[in-house]
Amino acid sequence: MLSAAAAKNLSLRELVLASVLERAEQTLPKRRSFGHDAERWRGFLSARDVEPREVPKFRSLLSIPSVFEQHA
Repeated sequence: MLSAAAAKNLSLRELVLASVLERAEQTLPKRRSFGHDAERWRGFLSARDVEPREVPKFRSLLSIPSVFEQHA
């Protein structure tokens, strides 16, 4: 392994990391992207574009100072 790393002008750590990443990309290529048919894509876009609804409990939580804002 050391000679392979030296041949690529990499440290052993860099060679191992590069090898692992390359193997992961070969093993999981279909999980890097996904696709839908036109109907499901339109549904996704519709859901994405819906206006957010008001959630009073979250509003009250946002009005309370965070622990980073409170003074000791």
